[in-house]
Amino acid sequence: MLKVSDCSRTLNILFAQLVLYNHINKCLLPQPKSKISASRKLSLKMLLLQKACEDLEKERQDREEEKGRYLKEKLPPLQLSGLSLDDLQKLCKELHEKIDIVDEERYDSMSGMEGRKKMFDTAGGAQ
Repeated sequence: MLKVSDCSRTLNILFAQLVLYNHINKCLLPQPKSKISASRKLSLKMLLLQKACEDLEKERQDREEEKGRYLKEKLPPLQLSGLSLDDLQKLCKELHEKIDIVDEERYDSMSGMEGRKKMFDTAGGAQ
């Protein structure tokens, strides 16, 4: 009957032989030459980098445009001309109420994220 230690020793020997065989083949067999020159590789890398920079700039512009469209949709311009003092005060109260609602939602989402983060931190530390 084979012991576990005998099997692991045999596997280690086979693995060492495989590594040695691969090393000998790499040394003895001629390495294929690159099909493109180093300068061509460099120029291709430069082109890829340039294209990536252009794509990043386009994504940034698209995000700015989307942000502008969103703000125009969600925040119509205020019509303050011709409003009486009472109407202006009423508008200010409405705006403050909306700000409070947004602040509460942001606080709730932030506290929820912190709670989930603490939960994952404690769960990860318990392992």
